[in-house]
Amino acid sequence: MGFVKHFVRVLLAAALGVASHQSLVFAACPQPRIDETAKVAYVYDGDTVRLKDGRHIRLIGINTPELAHKSKHRPTSEPTQDEPLARKARQAVIRLLGDSGKIGLQFGEDREDRYHRALAHIFLADGSSLEIHLLEAGLATTIAIPPNIARLDCYLVAERQARKSGLGIWRDPYYRPLAAASVTSGNRGYHRVRGIVEHVGRSRKSVWLDFTGGFSARIPLKDLTYFGGIRPEHWLKREITVRGWISSYRGEALMTIRHPAQIETDDDDER
Repeated sequence: MGFVKHFVRVLLAAALGVASHQSLVFAACPQPRIDETAKVAYVYDGDTVRLKDGRHIRLIGINTPELAHKSKHRPTSEPTQDEPLARKARQAVIRLLGDSGKIGLQFGEDREDRYHRALAHIFLADGSSLEIHLLEAGLATTIAIPPNIARLDCYLVAERQARKSGLGIWRDPYYRPLAAASVTSGNRGYHRVRGIVEHVGRSRKSVWLDFTGGFSARIPLKDLTYFGGIRPEHWLKREITVRGWISSYRGEALMTIRHPAQIETDDDDER
């Protein structure tokens, strides 16, 4: 309990004495809720760690470059070689954790992913957010997977700062959006894809954004509640960029979109 109280005290002090370049991030961030404190035993990569008690934690709200390693706790659709900046992201986490490895955990509404990893936001011993550190350094992108979106707004602010400054992945050609017309079902894993939506359709469970060239983005009907009244037809005939994990459906490349933060337009880029 003392460690939890320590996190709260440090976070309040940080909110009052924050540096100017971080003020927008703190203004957008809700006060964290520390559900549990723990120690990290091993860092797999920038967004996955193992605790001393054996649990695997997948950070909520961000995705970092992938290292080419396999384990039963890792997704199977990983790159055959390290993605650029993957080792730098892992080393950043190790450095930020320090010798103690002490962290505070704020679990998501969904507490576990399909790989049986616990889903949580991580706060360091000084009270700061591990996710924000990685986003501000350009070593991560935001990813919105409802219902775990409690801290999404402040993560988007941190990402925007790194993007405007051209840091990390935002200056590396490897991470430029793929052209929708060039995407195939072989392009597995996390990507950003850019193209023109040529058709918007509906099925029993989904809305479909079909891009020129065969690539499609699927919005589950149950997730339209997160779109704040934005009609999918809003993107018809527009060039947009979507972010998420590419899979295959009936031999075609597919990405599932569950939140509008996964869709970018040129208007967003100008903000």
